Amino acid sequence: MKNNSCIIIFCKYPEAEKVKTRLGREIGHKKAVNIYKIFLKNLGKILNKIDKDKIIFMNSLSNEKYFTNLFGNNNKYYLQTGNNLGEKMFLAFKKVFSLGYKNAVIIGSDVPEITDTIINKGINLLDKKHFVIGPTIDGGYYLLGINKNNLDKIIFEDIDWSTDKVFKQTCNKIKILNKSKILLKKLNDIDTLSDLKNYINRTNNTNLIC
Repeated sequence: MKNNSCIIIFCKYPEAEKVKTRLGREIGHKKAVNIYKIFLKNLGKILNKIDKDKIIFMNSLSNEKYFTNLFGNNNKYYLQTGNNLGEKMFLAFKKVFSLGYKNAVIIGSDVPEITDTIINKGINLLDKKHFVIGPTIDGGYYLLGINKNNLDKIIFEDIDWSTDKVFKQTCNKIKILNKSKILLKKLNDIDTLSDLKNYINRTNNTNLIC
């Protein structure tokens, strides 16, 4: 353990009709998988710049070799468990805190504009606030930071996942708990063709042109 903080990364093995399904219905599932692979590769480069422990939670242990090749052998790898996204995230936080970490942030793998600076900022702000949230433009969030003493299952319960209500509902739960939060800059995640086109226009990332 390098320090008291860690990064939780939720990943799916890039498989047609299993990742970026909304995007796949618009551009074809094979193209959507290729784009998701680019996101994963870029995320690996970003994480290599951060001197924190990275703990990868995969959707399948049978594909662990793919992720160790991508992110490296020095990280910890676990299977995502739980019946829905909220329960999976809660159990992931619970797991890393049981390993001795005091602070943790969780990120996904479909926000190509995330940077090592943003992730480090999210971790560092947990010394000042109970929760840190990185909101997405579509009403969700790309990063959630929690310190061990403030982990509460209520944060992940009764959330309308994959809708524009996620961020607002999560903030309401934090308010119910009478805890403090701080927001990071708002970013785009890539779920639809419109999201993808907007990202390409902003960044001139021609690698993602279909």
